[in-house]
Amino acid sequence: MAFEELKQRQSAVWGKGPYQRITETIHDIHERVIDRLDPQSGVKWLDLACGTGAVAERAAERGADVTGVDLASARSRPRRSALRSVASTSGVSPVRFADGEGYWELFSTSYGPTKALVEGPDHERREELHRSWVEFADSELADNGGVEHKREWILVYGTRR
Repeated sequence: MAFEELKQRQSAVWGKGPYQRITETIHDIHERVIDRLDPQSGVKWLDLACGTGAVAERAAERGADVTGVDLASARSRPRRSALRSVASTSGVSPVRFADGEGYWELFSTSYGPTKALVEGPDHERREELHRSWVEFADSELADNGGVEHKREWILVYGTRR
């Protein structure tokens, strides 16, 4: 599959849901990114896979000159440039739900890849996916009377030479 076709397909999948609802569950990650990178006035930022632009907006509020690019809305690829002092940091961002049904509702309606999966199968297979998702969450993600998904994340960053 050619790159442009792959990009177009991925853009359609990621653009399926109202991702803002997911963004609202990862404010803790956004704060850690901003704290770690400490955007300043006069610094140029390129935020790749920027999603709704929440981090880019916070960086811009601190004075950075920000360009955000996301596959779901990208029209062209950013030019390549060499990076120096490439580093990474990681963490866990938990999200809690009352039960597996609440977990299903958010991801099946707002997270593009899951929403695309739900829209694909026939009714019977969709119901099977629904039941399996809820059962998995209620058993494997059970925590203190609810469901907690511990989402691991990694931030890779560097500066252009």
